[in-house]
Amino acid sequence: MHPNLNPKLLEVKDLRKHFPLQSGPFSKTRETVLAVDGLSFSLETGETLGLVGESGCGKSTAGRAILRLIEPTSGHVFLDGVDLCSLNQKELRESRRRMQIIFQDPFNSLNPKQTIGRIVREPLDNYQVGKAKDREDMVIQLLARVGLQPEHVSRYPKDFSGGQRQRIVIARSLALRPKLIIGDEPVSALDVSIQAQVLNLLKDLQEDFRLSYIIISHDLGVIRHMSDRTAVMYLGRFVELAPSEELYQNPLHPYSRALLSAIPDPLSGAKQTRLVLEGDVPSPIHPPSGCTFHPRCPVFQKEKNPACIREQPELREIGPGRLAACHTL
Repeated sequence: MHPNLNPKLLEVKDLRKHFPLQSGPFSKTRETVLAVDGLSFSLETGETLGLVGESGCGKSTAGRAILRLIEPTSGHVFLDGVDLCSLNQKELRESRRRMQIIFQDPFNSLNPKQTIGRIVREPLDNYQVGKAKDREDMVIQLLARVGLQPEHVSRYPKDFSGGQRQRIVIARSLALRPKLIIGDEPVSALDVSIQAQVLNLLKDLQEDFRLSYIIISHDLGVIRHMSDRTAVMYLGRFVELAPSEELYQNPLHPYSRALLSAIPDPLSGAKQTRLVLEGDVPSPIHPPSGCTFHPRCPVFQKEKNPACIREQPELREIGPGRLAACHTL
């Protein structure tokens, strides 16, 4: 992370995304999926925040809501002090220059009928960056920066491997010189041998372009490699937020401990004592009362922890830079 840059590029305050559902074709009763249910955090320039949690916890929905690819139900997202949630479509279009997303599947992220040169050039044309005659040179420079060759501009996505396609996606995301990039499982569709190359490329680009990242992944190894801080999500909320190494060395929340107990020791390859969670993730339509994790929590005891049933714990400071939402801490 860059040490002397302006802090708080991004501030997210009480972000929520609820999806209304019709319970039946003739019913007037509406139910709601609480996909993202009150996220608050900040991101500094040059910092990487990792979002991790089980499938269905709301990670990807949170990323899309931050960028307003889907409309948040409520809350605020400030990018360089500007509330993205208050912008009209014209103002939002201009702000999109400063934020981009890298999706999981690099093939479906690219138009198979367009050449690579056209794909990377498209944002430059849309925002009329520089002179038209100079944009081809810009495209070649972007492709070179991600490890591709000038002759690739005339080829099509089908001509490239998965790792090369993701490099093309990354080149396109850099075209407008954004400040924030959200990577939604950016390497999970790639072969393991290629994943490290793409992750290292992203880290190099972060230094060169002064980028801030939010990396969304179910892969705890990816998050540890990339992130300065890690947020652990469960059922639409953060249950822990901490500097990554501190979290991995000493997770505080019972859910974090259970997730991290499955990671092999990096030196011996031996697994830690596995904390097995009982039951399935509750429905985000009808979440449990109080702490939504308490039905699966290995430390919850009804007699000793009645607050776990009654009250949703707030994310609060447990130690310097360490936040957790748990009544037992």
